Amino acid sequence: MFNIPPTHTALGVTPSTSFNGMFNGDYTSETTLTTGTTIYGGLTLNNNGTSMNQQVKVAVFQVERNKHNEIKSSTIIDEFWIEKKPGISIDFAVAKRIGGDYEADEIIIKEIYTVTL
Repeated sequence: MFNIPPTHTALGVTPSTSFNGMFNGDYTSETTLTTGTTIYGGLTLNNNGTSMNQQVKVAVFQVERNKHNEIKSSTIIDEFWIEKKPGISIDFAVAKRIGGDYEADEIIIKEIYTVTL
């Protein structure tokens, strides 16, 4: 169906022999880049072992709601930097950091700024 060259030197891509199957509905075909990234039918899995460190500045607010669940007032609890780790949600990391006895509907967490190192 498509003319796929055996390699694409500019990108370092070497398509597998079943690469054309992806266009015929076979999503088990794969393409591996020289960086160690494998692409399966549009899904990219990065297995090159280098993870990017992200630092996120968050602001945590306590809110008061009316009977219609609309926010009546808010108070800032804290503002700080936190490390974003793979598999750990920002909400969980913030909850550990602020402690306290808050209900889930009383707290709003906003990401203000993200720095990727």
